[in-house]
Formats: sequence, C-alpha cells, structure tokens
Amino acid sequence: MHCFGSVVVETGDVFATDEGCYVPLFATKSSELTYGRGPNGYFCKDLNGVILPNSAVRVTEVHENSNVEVEYITSDHARGAGFINVVFFEKMMSKMNDSFWRRISAKKLQPMTLFEISDVLQRCAADGLTHCPGANNFEKISINGIYKFVLDDGTAVNTNPCDIRGFDGAGLLHFISNGILPRSIKKLNHSGRKLFTFNAKREYSFREKRFILGFMKDSDYMIFVYRNEIPGHIGDGEILISHNSGFFEFDNKSGRISYIAGENNLIKRLDEILDLARKFGGEIHIIRWHPELLKKPTKSHSENVSQSV
Repeated sequence: MHCFGSVVVETGDVFATDEGCYVPLFATKSSELTYGRGPNGYFCKDLNGVILPNSAVRVTEVHENSNVEVEYITSDHARGAGFINVVFFEKMMSKMNDSFWRRISAKKLQPMTLFEISDVLQRCAADGLTHCPGANNFEKISINGIYKFVLDDGTAVNTNPCDIRGFDGAGLLHFISNGILPRSIKKLNHSGRKLFTFNAKREYSFREKRFILGFMKDSDYMIFVYRNEIPGHIGDGEILISHNSGFFEFDNKSGRISYIAGENNLIKRLDEILDLARKFGGEIHIIRWHPELLKKPTKSHSENVSQSV
C-alpha cells in the first residue's frame, strides 16, 4: 500500500489516462535512461511505448524509487508492461471503480476507420516524422527534470537527447488499431488474416508480383518472418504498411518513415526484400487485419488470397 497525494494505491488497482494525457512507459525502474545513436540522432533504448489518452493501466507493483510498475491494458489482455514515473502516474490518477473496470474490460475495441487511418498516414508523411524505436505518438513529451540521461558511450547529459515523438512500424499499427494490434513486432504475424506468403526459394514473375501488390488495401501490412517463425526486420527496414497504392516503410538505416509509390518502385523494393529473404532465410507475409476489409471478401478470395503464391 502506497500513498500518492490523497490516493492510496495497491497492487491490482486500475487507473485511466485522461484526455490529453500521454504517459511514457519505460523498460527500466531506474530514473536513469540509456540512449543509443541512430541515423537522425539519439533514441531511448529503454522506451516501451507511450500510453495514449483514454487508456487504462493496472498496477502490478509500486516501487520505493518513485516508479510504478504497470501493465498496459486496452482490452481483456495486457498489451504491454513497464514502469511509469510517479510524476506521470499522478497525472493519470482518475481511478476506476470495479464495476466501471469490468465494463471497460468487456468493451469490444474498435480500430480507427479506414478514412481516419488514411488521415493518420498522410499526417506521418506531412509532418516529416522520423522512425523512432519504441514511440507511438505525434505529441512531444517532456521528461526533463524527472529522469537522468546517459548516452551509450557512458556520457551523462542534462537534457533529453531526443523527442519522445514518432513511430516505429509496430507502434503505428498499434496506434491506428486503437490497441487491437500488439505493440511488439514479434506478435504481428498472428494478428490478422494472412493474404499471401512469398516463399523466398522461388522466383516470381513481374505479373505475379504486380497482382499481389495490387490486391493489398490500405492498412494491410507486409512483414518478414524468419525460419523460426519469429517476425523481424527486413534488412534495414521493419514493416511496410499499405496506403493509397503505395507503402510506408520504417527504415532503421536512414531513420526515416518513407513512402514508396509507383508500380515500378514498389516491385523494385519487393525484389530487394525477396533477395534479403533468400539471404537470411524466411518468408514475406502480407497480412490483413482491419474488420472493414475482412468482412468484404472478393471474388478471388478463396482461390488466391488464402494461398501462398
């Protein structure tokens, strides 16, 4: 039992993030955060994600060093876990009673509409957001004065070396799905309906590749799966998300969220990904997850979509 102001907190208690309250969730209970060097500057190695407004968390442990250990809850299942500094925890102290929590748990989550997703993806391009590992939000979050910052060479600095702002591939999918899709890339391979599987051991004609890419709809995503069935990065890239007959790609090498458009450019990038799949061993999966698309089977669905090409 711990007191935060006038509120007593116990293990198992549930709290909600208020409107406009963005809460950083870290992998460490220490007040010292470690930063790695990326193409566009530093990124926080300890960032587990950002808990967005109107979400709920369940306390799993309260530590004496001003951190609260929580599970991030968006439905009946935990979508993540980590540590919240007490300063941010006190900002989200609208406590839920048991009956309200049961209703929250039972409520069926709904993703953004395809129209809303289109707006979000266009904003990603317009805002020039960088690929930020661990991040899943548009808003900057200040953590100066709360944490200590250490670069990966051991140098301590006085201010946060990077904005907690931007997305990685899994973070963007988590954002547009309103928490339905998992925050971790390792779980995305089983989070929807597999439309196609590219087998890296065979060759595909230009016509086959054009047909497959042309079948993809906004919000479908492409992910690389290794031989051990664990999803991972595609070379320097991470996840490709379909939008407006093109792809958003999250590039670890350049640190950018890039948009690929045009049939020749798309097929060129697919060829590069297939070459990498042949090098590392594995498959390329195309996955559809959005309910609006899953309930609209096409004429060729049973013949072409559920089968590997």
